[in-house]
Amino acid sequence: MTDWYLEYFLMTYLCVSFLTYYIIPDYNDIINDFLSKLSSFGTIVAFPYVDDIDNDNNNNNNNSNNSNDDKVEEKKEKKEVKFEDKYKEEFAKISSEQLPFTTEELESISKKTLEFIKKYNDHLDKEINDVKSMLEDDSDNDNNDNNKEKLEELLEEKALPYEDTYLKAEEEAKKEVLNDRLKKLKKCYVFEKTPLGNVAMCYNFDKDSFEYYSDNTLPYRFLEPVGRKYVLTFKCKHIFIDMDEELKEAELRADKKRLEEEDKAKKEKESGVKKRNVFAKLKEYNSATSSGAKGASVGAKTNNIKMPANIKANLKDINSEPEKLLLKEKSNHYTCQGKFANMRVLQSVNRKLVDKKYAMSFADFKKMSLKK
Repeated sequence: MTDWYLEYFLMTYLCVSFLTYYIIPDYNDIINDFLSKLSSFGTIVAFPYVDDIDNDNNNNNNNSNNSNDDKVEEKKEKKEVKFEDKYKEEFAKISSEQLPFTTEELESISKKTLEFIKKYNDHLDKEINDVKSMLEDDSDNDNNDNNKEKLEELLEEKALPYEDTYLKAEEEAKKEVLNDRLKKLKKCYVFEKTPLGNVAMCYNFDKDSFEYYSDNTLPYRFLEPVGRKYVLTFKCKHIFIDMDEELKEAELRADKKRLEEEDKAKKEKESGVKKRNVFAKLKEYNSATSSGAKGASVGAKTNNIKMPANIKANLKDINSEPEKLLLKEKSNHYTCQGKFANMRVLQSVNRKLVDKKYAMSFADFKKMSLKK
């Protein structure tokens, strides 16, 4: 019985070893291909949308990568903007119209309009009375005629409708209120970091200039972006002069002037009239020719001083192309008020407006004490 089991075990061992070392290695690739196909068929049956999901994930990843690339490019473009061109796009977008009036400003306009009308009428009545008194006192005929004409003009002006007078007075009142608004900008500051240091800037209406504080000396090209930021912050574009537009206008004026000069020269050429030169061209005389001696020539030829090369080169460029020098009629003004240590952050308070007793005179104080 034991011999049979032993024989069976030996036979199975030999069969397994034979299959393992001789037959299975030859069919290993075939078996692996079959198993992979079987597994892929099972996944397709169980999950038919796996490929679509993978494609969507790939597309999403690509889109996210593209969006990240776009953001990186936008950041690069923003970084590449020069400081001199800062706030130009925002400045071009905003309107140059002034902000609407507040309720307090409208009340002030109505009060000032009535005040202006009263002052205007009083002044007009005074002038009419003065002219009438001059007509009564003066006996000269010529003066009487002039005074009569002036009196007629004044009476016509007084006879104008009230609406016309009110509209003129209202315009003056609005101008005054807007000027008061601009005067308040002296207490409004903006801060900006420039390539040469920090800047604090405000606007002085009385001087029509942007005042700034900085620890370093700043060129004009760095102050222009700060001025643009100021008018963008406080909505007062009309006080800032766009230098790009001013340069365009200067170019147009230069082209117009050049065309006028060309037309003028053409007309003179056609008419045959030459304009006489005011400056006479003097002849150069040599002392050797006049005296017979071999002496040095008189005039500029005896000057051996030479101009430096760098100055000469600059003068050559200016003299060769003078039409490229454009003159701007208007420009923004900037005034340095000193360093940041000179800047007064806290504004002084007028105690006379806060405390009425502070503005009291000694006579008023005495009257008040007597009443008590």
